[in-house]
Amino acid sequence: MPGEETHNVVYRLIDREQYKGQAVLVVGGGDSALEAAIAISEQPDTHVILSYRSAAFSRVKQKNRTLLEQGEKSGRIKVMLNSGVKEILEKWEKSNKNDVEYFIAAFNFYFRESQQELLQLSKEEPTKNQDALVLTDSLGNKSGYLHSYVSKNDSLFAISQNIIDKAIALYPNRLDLRFGKIHTLGEFEKFDLFSNQILNTITNSINSENLSDFTQFENVEINYLPKQKLNPFSIVAEAQKEKGLHR
Repeated sequence: MPGEETHNVVYRLIDREQYKGQAVLVVGGGDSALEAAIAISEQPDTHVILSYRSAAFSRVKQKNRTLLEQGEKSGRIKVMLNSGVKEILEKWEKSNKNDVEYFIAAFNFYFRESQQELLQLSKEEPTKNQDALVLTDSLGNKSGYLHSYVSKNDSLFAISQNIIDKAIALYPNRLDLRFGKIHTLGEFEKFDLFSNQILNTITNSINSENLSDFTQFENVEINYLPKQKLNPFSIVAEAQKEKGLHR
């Protein structure tokens, strides 16, 4: 799932109480998914959406089916059949288009969709830092290499950037949005835009006197630029000195 590497995505339920008072999306149609949705929905002020790509839950225990129906009737669980993450995002946007969490989810979705890992069979030896499976013929001679590569879709990437730009316009002081954009520009090797976005982020923080928020990035290094590492906290510290804003 796009965005699955983020800290908000988990693959099993360990402590249902940690979701108290939150909105939670559970994806799946087996007993594990239903049991997770039911358990989380029992926490106070918690809202659960259960998304499943098929039209019905075909192989689940009757007990879980009954508890799920009870959760639906009480309003604690909303079941969305024949749905996927993209469909949920579209409905989310229509219901609350300025929700910052929507922007983050949609941005992650389209950015991950813009990259697809593929396998390639080649007779050319891979580059030094590229892992590959060496293929041999019946005599033990090298006959080719099997390796993966990432195919990038500029159209989907552009959608992700449009979404994050809207979010930044609405929430200009959210540094997580700005650094999310910086990260993706680096991944797509758009280094001019990458550098400009760093400078825009610093300028905005100086103008809004939002510099204290940079302390959370004190140990962050940005190393996409060739032979250069940037520490945003160090850059802002220098800017503070120049502007006489050091606190």
